[in-house]
Amino acid sequence: MFSEKSRKKNIYYFLSLYLLLWIILFEFVFPVNNVLPKPSIVMLSFGDLWHVYNFGINFLSTFSIILISIVLAYFLIWLFRVPLTKGDFIYSFITSLEWFSNYIPGIILGLLLIFWFPDFEYTDIIFAFTAALFSLIIKFKKEIRFVKNEYIEAVQSLGATDNFIAKSVVWKSIEPALFNHLYKLNFYLWTVLIVFEYIKGKHGLGSVIRLTIQYQDLAAFFSTVFIIGLTIFILILLGKFIQRKYYYWESA
Repeated sequence: MFSEKSRKKNIYYFLSLYLLLWIILFEFVFPVNNVLPKPSIVMLSFGDLWHVYNFGINFLSTFSIILISIVLAYFLIWLFRVPLTKGDFIYSFITSLEWFSNYIPGIILGLLLIFWFPDFEYTDIIFAFTAALFSLIIKFKKEIRFVKNEYIEAVQSLGATDNFIAKSVVWKSIEPALFNHLYKLNFYLWTVLIVFEYIKGKHGLGSVIRLTIQYQDLAAFFSTVFIIGLTIFILILLGKFIQRKYYYWESA
């Protein structure tokens, strides 16, 4: 078995190899093609993104919607952790939502919002927040089932109330797993929100990608995708740093 350090080294090796192949093949061997742009043209296209496609404003729009949706959804889960832990009705309701999520793609909700409110400015915020909240609630309800009974029985023997158990035992037991779920949620929101913005076509990175396709601007398209990937990568690194610092204990 390879160690974690060895696996990371191999990944960086192949990434460097991909970059080198891209430079050699598409800068010198196939400079004119419709597959990948020349690296030199990609570098030049970064400036055009800001001037032609208003990339700065659109990037901040998508980035802020995703960040606010995740933070607000996580805060609401924390705020209502007691009723979420105890409520049988809530459990049944969330289970029904989970059933739908297994068979109906989340982007369908976004398409319905566009269909119902085509001129409403904040449908993207509503869509992203709803997707984040439902995803975290479903994860919360799943993780409750794995909380160790000995933890609960130990504090019950000391006379702890149900509210105390929900706040200090159940929540602390599942918090690392819930925070770890944010990595998947982050990637999921970037995916569905960009698709949503692409279809709506008014603002956000999805609208930038839509314009690059309309203008057949392969370099700008590639640059946009690269910046999106780099942003997700940086957010993952930041999340792992926070997790090591504040959520280092074992999950349920």
